[in-house]
Amino acid sequence: MNTTKTTRFTLDFRLRNLRGSGAQSVSVGRPFVEIDSQFTFRPQVDCFVDTGAAVSVVSWSLRREFAWKQIRTSHPELSLWNGVPSDFGETSIRLIDRVRLATSLPLRVVAKFVRTPLAFHNDRFIILGLNFLMDNAAKLEIAGQPWNLAGYLELS
Repeated sequence: MNTTKTTRFTLDFRLRNLRGSGAQSVSVGRPFVEIDSQFTFRPQVDCFVDTGAAVSVVSWSLRREFAWKQIRTSHPELSLWNGVPSDFGETSIRLIDRVRLATSLPLRVVAKFVRTPLAFHNDRFIILGLNFLMDNAAKLEIAGQPWNLAGYLELS
């Protein structure tokens, strides 16, 4: 009998319409999750799951707020994010779901910690890559409808 408790964290899809040539447009969305930490984030942190990212990424402003530990690496792909110099390291976060009144245990985040401020998401972002899903044995489920996306991140 399996007695492991699983918790689902609702994904918040923020949709945008991108215009192509003429009247054509495409709807795109990212699956955001809410995080909690030992300190209060002001302004808000944008934390989203990106299945196209092999490794998680933490912005410059957040690397200064998080307690994190550098991991030495000789792999060049772990020291750059989109051409921006980064350090490779580890920290932890907790996910929260205000609808379900759930908070996760500390979750391991092994990431590239960006070394310079960026305009992307006002330099207050965490991208959870595929390594986050593997490190935390997480299940990601996304379903699309013509008008929106829905889904959850499930942790055991």
